[in-house]
Amino acid sequence: MKRAMIANTVRNFHVPLPENVYDALGEEAAALGRPATVIAREAIEAWLRERRRASVHEAIAAYAAKHAGTTADLAPRSGSEQTGRRPVVVSHNGFNAMPAWRSVSVVPFSTSAAQARRGPTAIPLAERAGGLRKAGVALCHQVTTLDRDKLIQRIGALPWNALARIEEGLKAALDLE
Repeated sequence: MKRAMIANTVRNFHVPLPENVYDALGEEAAALGRPATVIAREAIEAWLRERRRASVHEAIAAYAAKHAGTTADLAPRSGSEQTGRRPVVVSHNGFNAMPAWRSVSVVPFSTSAAQARRGPTAIPLAERAGGLRKAGVALCHQVTTLDRDKLIQRIGALPWNALARIEEGLKAALDLE
């Protein structure tokens, strides 16, 4: 109970507004039938959420720029898993950025036409994207964990739009969202 009371504590914060912003806020409040202070608070909360999200994405982008596009040794593997020395994308999440962790999550690449037809978890990448020598496919459905020692050579960095497509492929593969 005490925790709920702390979470609901409200403090005042005086924000001088230019007259045009003040007037527009008042008009919106009247049109919505809601207090202007509630609309302003919700706008500030939304902006803070977006800043936190942007901060995480900036950290991810910095990490990905440093590590994405690496060659790794994926042996031993079995069945239809990708094996051998091949390019991988080091998954760009906060856990991979912690040097104390020996494991990293990676998405392997393939040049197989059959793999390219696997649907939303197979993300096509052009030749030279992130240092690739051939056009290929990021196999998000084969995301795996490797010891950092298996990362052999950094070959490049994928552009942000390619990383965003891989993120969507991972979401599809892991049934997220």
